[in-house]
Amino acid sequence: MDDDRKSIVRSSVALGSSAIPKRRGLVLRALNELADVKDADYYFFKGEGCREEGDTRRAVEFYERALTLNADYEEALFFLGYCFLPDVEDRCQDTITLPVAERYARAERVFQRLIDLRTERHVLTREDYITFCNLGLARYHLRNLKQACLDFKKAIELNPDYDNAYLMTGVIHDELGEYRDAAMYYQQAIEINPENGEAYYNLGLAQHSLGLYEDAIRSFALALKHNPDDPDACYAMGSAQERAGCFHLALKYYQFFLAAYQGLPNQSERIVAYVEKRIRKMRELLTDLYYFNMGTKLWEKGDKESAMVCFEIAVELRHARDEEEIPPAINDVRPEQKINMRPVKGMDN
Repeated sequence: MDDDRKSIVRSSVALGSSAIPKRRGLVLRALNELADVKDADYYFFKGEGCREEGDTRRAVEFYERALTLNADYEEALFFLGYCFLPDVEDRCQDTITLPVAERYARAERVFQRLIDLRTERHVLTREDYITFCNLGLARYHLRNLKQACLDFKKAIELNPDYDNAYLMTGVIHDELGEYRDAAMYYQQAIEINPENGEAYYNLGLAQHSLGLYEDAIRSFALALKHNPDDPDACYAMGSAQERAGCFHLALKYYQFFLAAYQGLPNQSERIVAYVEKRIRKMRELLTDLYYFNMGTKLWEKGDKESAMVCFEIAVELRHARDEEEIPPAINDVRPEQKINMRPVKGMDN
């Protein structure tokens, strides 16, 4: 292609970067008339137009054409990998029909190629945390947990201020049974972003697994403050309260869970049956002796008003108990961690 036509394409790409819709439309129509142009910029920009319109299948085709002309085209590599990742929040539709596992596998290969290229060029910068996060996300879903963990830690190294990289590192440590490490990363995510409700919830799960039930209760309370109708947090709070011996509060949160959960699609009958069983058990344990002992504890803590309520309930129950019942060991249906992590798009795109 001669230099004049190349300059037309490059100028069109520059103009097309404008946020003005009419200008973008004019540029796209102009580029359509240059169908015989064999220029990587041309195909990349065509891919961008398709991606923004939601036609990810065609976008992939154009990005791949750009890469056949310039195998080191970094922007084409990034957005090719981005299109392969499923579940992108800003994507109005998705026309790629590949199986999900294959999409993650292709995304992994593309993002790894981009990282290798930038490493060879010695041009890794703070903004490359985006690529490492997307690579880690692909590997997480491919269940390559240890390598995914390293990717998210590299993202943290490049950008220590991105809370979701800490969150995902914590999730992976949690799934590997490394609960103390998981709790540490969740706490770091909270320090960066105190409004990250998923981090409080996941921290509570890690604390619950470590037997730190009082700490878990505080974390679940903060998670519910950010999302009061979250059935998972209600269930987890009920489980922690039961383990801590607060059966009346466990009953309350188990009931909250059922009220929230039964309105959701794709319910699990096994989970509903399990929680209903816990509710029956809590009711059995809520005797006069339980409320008397709870009232005594509250009185000793100085909460005399709540203590008197417990004493009144104990009197009303009128059940004679010789000793406080101890709840049996609980084989919890442990809810999954929450992942507030989606593929990350470039800052300027």
